[in-house]
Amino acid sequence: MFEGKFVIDDSNQVIFLLLCLYFSADDQFLSLGESLGVKNPSLDKGILLGGVIGTGKTWLMRLFGKNQRQVFAVKTAKSIADTFQNEGENSLQQFLTCPQLPVNDSSNFFHSKMALCIDDIGTEELKNHYGNKKNVIGDIIELRYANGNIGTLLHLTTNLTMDQVKEFYGERVGSRLRETMNVIELKGKDRRK
Repeated sequence: MFEGKFVIDDSNQVIFLLLCLYFSADDQFLSLGESLGVKNPSLDKGILLGGVIGTGKTWLMRLFGKNQRQVFAVKTAKSIADTFQNEGENSLQQFLTCPQLPVNDSSNFFHSKMALCIDDIGTEELKNHYGNKKNVIGDIIELRYANGNIGTLLHLTTNLTMDQVKEFYGERVGSRLRETMNVIELKGKDRRK
């Protein structure tokens, strides 16, 4: 799957194990998460995987997109924001709810709905659609929170720190993320060559 572009090694092995525990709903996630500095780790929260550019956050989340606990699609923050700019407010509905999956679909582990991972939050710009200017990803996070489509139904990746996320999206979104996300840092250097 990684085509030789991503290798599990000393700098990411423990985070890989942590995610394995999370996506298999193993209670050992809680103790390992706590030992790694995850504040109030919970199997009921989503994953916010942070770290510097090129550490493999997107690769890892793509790898875990198909899992027995809850499958999810990975969409970039920029492409979601561009969808709003090009198609308007109604186009965001697909990112606010969890699409239904076919019944008896073994390729999706028989899940009834598809969760979402928004990749690279904080890289998108404010978007404008016929004078309606908005912070699309911040609004999606708030609306999913209000509708209960958060927790294991929403995951995020970012190159920002939590303080930078709060600055970019505002205190309200930052507060909701602290409540509903296991904030995990993937340390290491840029692996891209």
